[in-house]
Amino acid sequence: AFLRDWVVARGVPAARVRVLHNPIDAAALGAAAGRRAAARAALGFAEGEVVVGYVGRLQANKGVLVLADALARAAERAPGLRALWVGHGPDEGAVDAAVRASGGRQVRRPWTDDVAGAYAACDVLVLPSLWEEVFGRVL
Repeated sequence: AFLRDWVVARGVPAARVRVLHNPIDAAALGAAAGRRAAARAALGFAEGEVVVGYVGRLQANKGVLVLADALARAAERAPGLRALWVGHGPDEGAVDAAVRASGGRQVRRPWTDDVAGAYAACDVLVLPSLWEEVFGRVL
């Protein structure tokens, strides 16, 4: 692992360094047959619409306010653009305001342990963070 080698090269004894792999089960996030259609229908998204998704904490340093603005601007040019927000946090009021202002083109759901269902509904998943994500687990 790159970071392990980097730390050891700088003098930390190799015996004291452990690599902890990301515990996300990527195989469980795969799109099962029919899952996409069911997830989209449950959220009110039609086939042919492009769904941009954000899954994570709703706070400014995660870039959610920048994303809300970008989605509003993009919607002016792309009538088939929809958005899904999944999460909670200190700036969820601002995100909810953007969802309301979208005229039904955006949907917000609270955090869920079934992120695979949210991912299945999306065509694009964004992580607009404004700060360095050392252990990000969304992507």
